[in-house]
Amino acid sequence: MHSAVTRATAVALPVLIALFATAQPAAAFQIVSASGTYGMFSETDTQAHPGAHCYYHGVNAADQNLYQIKIPAPRILAADRTTKRDHQKVGWRYVIQHGKAAGDTTNWVTSYKSSVVKGTAYEDKAAPFTYRIYPVKFINRWWRVEIVMFWYHPGSSTTVDGKVKLLVEDYKVTYPPNADTWEPTGCLPGE
Repeated sequence: MHSAVTRATAVALPVLIALFATAQPAAAFQIVSASGTYGMFSETDTQAHPGAHCYYHGVNAADQNLYQIKIPAPRILAADRTTKRDHQKVGWRYVIQHGKAAGDTTNWVTSYKSSVVKGTAYEDKAAPFTYRIYPVKFINRWWRVEIVMFWYHPGSSTTVDGKVKLLVEDYKVTYPPNADTWEPTGCLPGE
């Protein structure tokens, strides 16, 4: 699990990436990009507690494809801007990507961007977000999830002050009648 430091800016991103790379285990989400002013955050993404849960119809079903991805909500706190208890609107969305061809796990295409859910966060209390579910609508068995978090300018719910994009790296796969499995880097059924 990672947490970003408060009052982080794009200038501090290389330092944060270096810190995360040396202080955290390799099997965890990857920071894709970060910009502006954002608060602390965390996302559960470990082998024991994967960042996404992929549900397949089953090896014996006529349709063996993925039908649903459940994505836990990130924990997002307001940026610490003043000496008082700060609060602001924050939000998150998930982005679903799939391989360009069956078996291709190196070339990813964005197939869906969810709406942004918003809530109020404080510097010491996360916004009350819950998991979201994506009903898969495409026939392709190689999938991955990005999470995009937003911090809005104080007093606004539309002007973005900060943004962090994460790539989920640990997935739980349910593919009946097989036992649940763990997959690194994507929703890949145990074939």
